[in-house]
Amino acid sequence: MPSVPRSVPVFVSYARADEASLDLLVSAVAALDDSTVELRFDLQIPLGEDYFERIFDDILASPVVVFMVSKAFLASGATQKELAYAQAAQGAGTAAILPVILEDCPWRETPLKAFQALPPGSKPVASHDDRQQVWRIVASGIAEAAARFAAPRRNPDLKLFTDAEIVQLLRNLEGALKALVMAAAPFPIAPTHLLIDMQQLEAKRATYRDELKARIGRL
Repeated sequence: MPSVPRSVPVFVSYARADEASLDLLVSAVAALDDSTVELRFDLQIPLGEDYFERIFDDILASPVVVFMVSKAFLASGATQKELAYAQAAQGAGTAAILPVILEDCPWRETPLKAFQALPPGSKPVASHDDRQQVWRIVASGIAEAAARFAAPRRNPDLKLFTDAEIVQLLRNLEGALKALVMAAAPFPIAPTHLLIDMQQLEAKRATYRDELKARIGRL
């Protein structure tokens, strides 16, 4: 039976002032009709959910983290925090960092200078005459990076899931277990074994998160 490439989460960090560029990126990726790319960004976070906890989870679950770099990006405390998260994940081997240079700015004076950037040659998007074409090139570059993580693993000696995928699976399973506990609430016998499993899952997830947060403190 042929293997089907997995959908790869790609987290996008950007400054609020560059939301129009985010829209162009989303459209360009959608136009590729590439099922391996699943863009994630802050506008998808439900109201009432802990913002930075969700951002941290999404970065951990994304093998590719895209940074849309501009003057506003470099001046934003939120995006710099996201960069620290991604550096920790990258240092742990669970994420690849991919800068997208939107405009001329001193990005080479930041940790992003260590990573190959898009568009090719690190020429800013704003410096291209054909903006539609350059966004297609950027989208294709992101898809190419994601494809490295989408290839199915056939070697039985390899791990079935990356660390980032395990974090996401634990997160999904945690939600499912909570739903089961809530559904069982009206019954006289509480599903204590489910509660214990949830505590064990949360402990494992918290340990993984603490290790990466410790890395952030050493950056």
